[in-house]
Amino acid sequence: MSTRHLLPCTACGKSVPVSPSQAGGAVTCECGARLDVPRLGEMRNLPADESVPPQAAAWSFRNGVLSAGLLIAGALAAGAGWFAAVEPAPPAPPDAAARTESVQRQLDAMPPAQLFQLYTEIYKPLIDRGFQEFKSPEDVATLRRIDQCRLYRNVLVGAAGAVVVATLVLVGVAPK
Repeated sequence: MSTRHLLPCTACGKSVPVSPSQAGGAVTCECGARLDVPRLGEMRNLPADESVPPQAAAWSFRNGVLSAGLLIAGALAAGAGWFAAVEPAPPAPPDAAARTESVQRQLDAMPPAQLFQLYTEIYKPLIDRGFQEFKSPEDVATLRRIDQCRLYRNVLVGAAGAVVVATLVLVGVAPK
């Protein structure tokens, strides 16, 4: 911080505070007189300004609440973005035509006795209880992971929104 000096006014006798950055320029006194500020070497001969310089605005409670709230909401939103980015792609649907062709080839290669055994052990119970969609364990795990990622993402987005609303309410009611 540079030292300020007091330049005496020739018209009214009051002193005008000047800083080294104003050396060689001009300032105006409260009385309206225009004063030439001496060069830097000559300014050092002027008396130093001992008054307390005006302080910049202090960091207020409102500023702290607003900053903290926005940082927390940003972190929650970043977490939601991360879950959106790591969400796996859904499993591809099975190729029904290829599966049907493969089964037909296997059935054509079987002798009649083995076909009847296959019918009684597998197809008859299927007809009785109905056909159900088959999903591999990998597909089930992938679908479960997708559901988890979406749940976590939605919870984090909701929490970020709640933090923003709470921050705005606190900033609105906080003393200025």
